[in-house]
Amino acid sequence: VLVNDDIVDDLTDKYVKELLDRATKEPQHLNVIFPMTSIVRYLERVSDHSTNIAELAIFTAKGRDVRHTKPH
Repeated sequence: VLVNDDIVDDLTDKYVKELLDRATKEPQHLNVIFPMTSIVRYLERVSDHSTNIAELAIFTAKGRDVRHTKPH
């Protein structure tokens, strides 16, 4: 979970940029594109919450605070 958080962040940035570019080129599809950007961002939040849970589990089980550190 910790290792994949940065990957999810990068993918979120990529897809939001792609969707915004598409919205510029296809404004007639804004009713679909706009909700998709929200969905992408919500999924990124799920990833953030999962990371927080994993960090808490590591702290609870091993007594190590791994917040704000780079995973291996």
